Amino acid sequence: MTSIVLDTGALTALDRAERTITTLIAEARATNATLTVPAGCVAQAWRNPSRQARLSSFLRLTNVDIFPSMIWRRSV
Repeated sequence: MTSIVLDTGALTALDRAERTITTLIAEARATNATLTVPAGCVAQAWRNPSRQARLSSFLRLTNVDIFPSMIWRRSV
């Protein structure tokens, strides 16, 4: 199984609907790849939930895993 790790920059690009990241996410979903996001990156990108519907919808996808920062550091 393939896993792709997204950082804060990727989440910001997603929120802005930049073509590169939306294409990457579409390809990942088409191949059933797992998208992994460290919780710290979510915290940095999450500014105004009422205006970030795209980011909110992405984080609810079934193939998105959010890892707490402490677990993430130990596993790298």
